[in-house]
This record gives sequence, C-alpha cells and structure tokens, in this order.
Amino acid sequence: MKIENKVLSEILSHKNSAEVDAEIRLKSALKNEAFRSAYLEMKEAEISMEDLAQKKEKVEQVLHSFGKTLSYFEPEYNCNICQDTGFANGKKCVCFENAIAKALTKDVGQSIDNSHTFAFSNFALFDDEQKTRTLFSKMEQWCDSFPNVKAKNILLSGPMGVGKTYLAESIANKLLDKNVNVSFFSAFALNNLFLQFHTTFDDSKFNFLSPLLSCDALFIDDLGTEPKYKNVTEEYLYLIINERSVNSKSTVITTNLDLDGILSRYGARTFSRICNKSSSILLNISGSDLRLKKNK
Repeated sequence: MKIENKVLSEILSHKNSAEVDAEIRLKSALKNEAFRSAYLEMKEAEISMEDLAQKKEKVEQVLHSFGKTLSYFEPEYNCNICQDTGFANGKKCVCFENAIAKALTKDVGQSIDNSHTFAFSNFALFDDEQKTRTLFSKMEQWCDSFPNVKAKNILLSGPMGVGKTYLAESIANKLLDKNVNVSFFSAFALNNLFLQFHTTFDDSKFNFLSPLLSCDALFIDDLGTEPKYKNVTEEYLYLIINERSVNSKSTVITTNLDLDGILSRYGARTFSRICNKSSSILLNISGSDLRLKKNK
C-alpha cells in the first residue's frame, strides 16, 4: 500500500536523522579532553565490566559542568516504544498505526474551516436567534467537559443550509484546541474508505478503517448523501459506530435525514447506536437556508 510505505519511509527518515544528530553531538563533545578521557574509560569499562558505575559517574560529573547528562547523546526519537522503526514486538507500533491514520485523514478527510468557531457572533441570521445561542452554548460546554461527558455522541439533524456543518466544525475546532485527536470526513469520503476496505484482500485493508476507529472524536458530515453500496455502506457504518461506542469514543454526525430516515436507510442496529438517548445528544436544527440570507 503506497500510503503505508510513504509513512514508514518518513518514520525511518526521522530515525536516521535522530541518530546522525546524536552522533554529531557526541563527536563535538569528544573534542573536550576531559570528557574524551572519561568517556573512553567508561567505554572500556562497558567491555570489561569493571568499575563501570564509577567510570559512568565520572563522565556524568564532567558533563554536569557543561549542564549536560549522558542522555544528551541519545537519539531523540519520536517514539520511545519502537525507537522510530515502526514496529514493536513483531507488530506495527502504535505510532506507525497513528501516522497511517493521520495520513489517510489528510488524503481523504474533509478539511476543517478554522474560522468556524464558537466565537461566531452573527446569530441574527438564524430564524430563532435565542434558540441558536442556547444550542451553541450547550455544545461549547460539552467541548469544555470533553472527554468527561456522559453522552459521547452528537447527532445534528435538519434541512440543508441551517448551520449543521458550521456547528460541527466549531465543535471540532474547540476539541482541536484541547489537543483532542479529531478526524473529519464527509459521508461520501467515509463511504469510499468502506469500499476500499471491502475490495482490498491483504492485511493493509485495515489501514482504511484505522483513522475511523483510532481518533478520539470522529465527525461524519452529511450522512445520507453518500451512495449506498450493497454489503458495504450499512454494514461498515454499523461496524464503525458500534466499535467506537464499545470503546467510549465520540462520534459527531450531521445529516439532512430525520430519525425515520436514518432508521429506513441504515437499519435498526445502526439507528439504535446513533439515536440512543442515553449515549447521544440528539439536536434538530430548523430554519431557512443561511446561505440564501448571506447572499441578500
């Protein structure tokens, strides 16, 4: 898989750079005679295993005068688990899997407009200004409490152009400000990942689902506008929603469908996960198309 090879190449490139930089720091320090002498004695002691602790302490004393420790000469890896090899215990390291997920999200995920925030002030555009203010405030409070929220999921439903995506992006940007791992996909892009997963027949297929399962908050925009593929769309949407629910991860969905439409299109199992009032906040946004008002 090209994206997997690209990510691994980037990880190994950083490993090489980190090790070269560490070697340069050591070579520079060895120009100091006091350090060079103590360091070589320590290396000899590592072979003979005689007075190693004493020799190491001597090196540390010399380094202390420069405000350094022996760790200064160690490579600065991004991942201390695999030391930037991409693999640990014979399996892909979590850093490798996360990097693949981020790369896939960047390639097929929807970019988030960072100007869409809770600082939005033009509530007069909405048909019910006060109701909209209350809704935005409620969602901002949810973000402030995240991840310690009772209802992990949010369903934003309503007609086209009433501000669902704007609110979803405001939530996403607020979470990103808190360093939450966020993935934002249109339903169309999500469906394409499902199709690629379904039609791939080696272990790399699981990379297509990784960005959907690993992130702390998954955003699905315009659910219901994607084409529906037999044995793909409904089945894998349920898989993703269910797995995230089992692992207490948040999913935020915007859709033009009402509850009956969700049930009809995706079936009872998916409906029960998305619309469960004990684990989801269900918000219907009504009103006229904001884009038409902006153009007036």
